[in-house]
Amino acid sequence: MRRITRDLPGIGGRIKESPGVFLVEETPLYPFSGTGDHLLVKVEKENATTLDVVKALGQIFGLSQKEIGYAGMKDKMAVTRQWFSLPAGKVGEEGLKALEDRGFKVLEVTRHTNKLRVGHLRGNRFRIVVRGVEPHALERARTKLEFLARRGMPNYYHGQRWGRDASNVKRGLELLARGRRGRGNPYKARLFVSAVSAWLFNEYLDWRIDQGLFLEALEGDIAKKRDTGGLFMVEDAGVETERLEAGEIDITGPIYGSKLWMAEGIPGEKEKSLLAGAGLTLESFRPFKSPGTRRPLRVVPRDVEIAQEGDQLILSFFLPPGSYATILLEELMEP
Repeated sequence: MRRITRDLPGIGGRIKESPGVFLVEETPLYPFSGTGDHLLVKVEKENATTLDVVKALGQIFGLSQKEIGYAGMKDKMAVTRQWFSLPAGKVGEEGLKALEDRGFKVLEVTRHTNKLRVGHLRGNRFRIVVRGVEPHALERARTKLEFLARRGMPNYYHGQRWGRDASNVKRGLELLARGRRGRGNPYKARLFVSAVSAWLFNEYLDWRIDQGLFLEALEGDIAKKRDTGGLFMVEDAGVETERLEAGEIDITGPIYGSKLWMAEGIPGEKEKSLLAGAGLTLESFRPFKSPGTRRPLRVVPRDVEIAQEGDQLILSFFLPPGSYATILLEELMEP
């Protein structure tokens, strides 16, 4: 992964010595109606995964994992606040006391007309304490954040998805090579295959930055409009580079899958060569029901607030779903 602010001095410091210094709170995609067939529960967890909460809810209420909805996976080593949906006809609010007995906090309860699905969130708000920073950390952080506000930061996946020693990527490549015969557990198969797609996306983003193409549109690129989310193919690179610099659009990279809309021209050739270099084709993903999609190459942190207290920098910001706070921290800290 490349850091685009590496020429600016970093703040130093360290994070995640304890979960309490890293707070993540979901922002729902839409307001909940207060009525409906689904009970929505906002849960605070610490040193536990999203699936740990799902498992606990399933055991308490006798539900299958498929009956419990959530908008996204949250980090284990953090304090996280997120919503879960349960079929109201099968649960009673009084049962939530048992969830608190297992170490989770129930913050809010309401209802809505539909189940939560992955992606049903506007983004996440982060509050992070970086300890042991440099004396001039506040000034340095502001300089880097101003740079990233103008240009955006690389929208990398963080390496935690790869697993220890990239084991998730290796397993995913093995599964994709074997196809349907190697699927095994469907959930784990999707996890391993998605790790491969994320790893290849990062490789593509590395290439764009190395070639000086992070803020330059190329003919054949697939771009995304910020206001509507619509995708289109770049025909006039000069015009679209101006829109890219103005923040109207973002260039996207490939999240490989069987139905992926691939770029053309120079970026398209790179997308094909990465896939071939991994020994794969788009059809390799079909048995795993991975259609593929496009992911913006950059993301802009919003609503940023920073303060320094002694050797601690307190940082608060908002990121859209799927973007990693740890990527921003690496830009600031220069680890």
